[in-house]
Amino acid sequence: MSLSLLFYYLFCSSAVFVYGIGLKQALMKSNTIHYFGTTAIKTFLTILFSLPVVWGLSMFFVKRGYAELYPLILIITVILISKIIDSVTYLLKGSVSAGILLPSSIMLLAVNESISLLEAYTIAAGIFLSVFLLLPLLYAIRKRLNNSMPPKDFKYYAVAFFSAAFIFFAFFAYHFSWFNQEFFK
Repeated sequence: MSLSLLFYYLFCSSAVFVYGIGLKQALMKSNTIHYFGTTAIKTFLTILFSLPVVWGLSMFFVKRGYAELYPLILIITVILISKIIDSVTYLLKGSVSAGILLPSSIMLLAVNESISLLEAYTIAAGIFLSVFLLLPLLYAIRKRLNNSMPPKDFKYYAVAFFSAAFIFFAFFAYHFSWFNQEFFK
């Protein structure tokens, strides 16, 4: 069950392509692999430590009829955990600040779409992998664009965005094509 859920959120309902989560960060920051590693580690740790706290507090408040406090709880928790991780990494190595938008978006979708904490972790892992597996692909597209000498009128971000759109169509064209036998039933 959880493996199919992981693959569903990794490919079929990819948060990058369907919801747009992390697409701006992926397009803007795909110029260095260093950003890829540090952002991935910080986002992973933030989700790992924040998700049980957010899940527990949101279930506590939902049972008492205060479900509207859930986004506030999520943002406060992500900010606190993120600052703790920033402090620890600053003491160990140096500054690693990746922001809170990506982890909070991943956690918001994971907690809203799940029934249990295990499902929330599975959905968060699928979304996390869909975002961070796209970064090396966009890095390769950026390197290819730099080597190919595109016309001066082309903007990099527009070409990279359209490349991501073509990848989206490649993943999801199966649902609309004649290869899908469910279409004929």
